[in-house]
Amino acid sequence: MGKLTKAIREEIIEEASEGLFAKEWDLLRKRRNALADATFNKHIATPAQYTVMRKLPSSFFNTSNELRCYFASEAGVNEECADLELSQERRFPAFASKYARPVFVDSDAYDEFLSIKNAENALRKKRDEIVKQITQVVLSVNTAKRLLEIWPEGAKFIPPEVTPTSGVPMVLVSGLNAALVTAGVELSPTP
Repeated sequence: MGKLTKAIREEIIEEASEGLFAKEWDLLRKRRNALADATFNKHIATPAQYTVMRKLPSSFFNTSNELRCYFASEAGVNEECADLELSQERRFPAFASKYARPVFVDSDAYDEFLSIKNAENALRKKRDEIVKQITQVVLSVNTAKRLLEIWPEGAKFIPPEVTPTSGVPMVLVSGLNAALVTAGVELSPTP
């Protein structure tokens, strides 16, 4: 009891990593949805047109919550292709499949897309750094008791069947704790 097997270590790392930057990811998802909705309203159907489309028989339409967009720079060159998720499922003309209804988007939308993409990449990089720190701490010990000695706040991530009684911390892992708190994870000290 208390030995950290590979499976238990992976579980601790996964548990500690879960939900990192959840609020930030949710905001970016909402920005992507807003971009997809604005693109749909501009290039597929305005809200007034969509109201009419909703009154027609459903057999006239395919439905999807994705919109394939080809983004162009100011020079008009296609720079990137992405499937954006709409905030809700929408109707598309029946002859248009998911891949047969590409939307060529202007440079303003492309700038917003790049802004979102860059923010996602930066958040991914921050998350990867924290996961790397967590992994280093978890792999540096062989038992749950030793893990609790060097990282007492990590107790909430250790499976209950493995957790031994807590010892006195010998090494502080304040940098990891600060990174986890910054990423939106609530830590509580062990009793």
